Amino acid sequence: YEAVDSSARDLSGTIAADSPRDARDKLRAQGYCVAFAGIALPNEPSCKLHESVGFTKVGVYHGVGFKLGAWHDVGWYERRLRPADEAPPKLRLLSEL
Repeated sequence: YEAVDSSARDLSGTIAADSPRDARDKLRAQGYCVAFAGIALPNEPSCKLHESVGFTKVGVYHGVGFKLGAWHDVGWYERRLRPADEAPPKLRLLSEL
C-alpha cells in the first residue's frame, strides 16, 4: 500500500528496499509468473507508478474497497514476469534465494 503523498518505496511489502527491476527478478526467481496490484481509486500517482514499471490495467472492481470511511473502486493491474507458454518452476521462499 502506498499513500498518495508517500514516495514510491514499497511495491510489494516483502521486497521494500529493492528497485522495481530487482523486485521483478526476485519474484521470477521464486517462480512467480505474474505480479498483480490492486489500487484504491482515485489514485493517479500510484497508477502512474505501477504503469511506469510495466504493469497494465486489466480492470476495475466497483465499490469494493473500503478506505478512510468510504467505498472506492479498485483498479486491478498485472505484470507478466515470464512468458505465458513457459511452465512455472517450483515456488521458492525469498530466504532460499
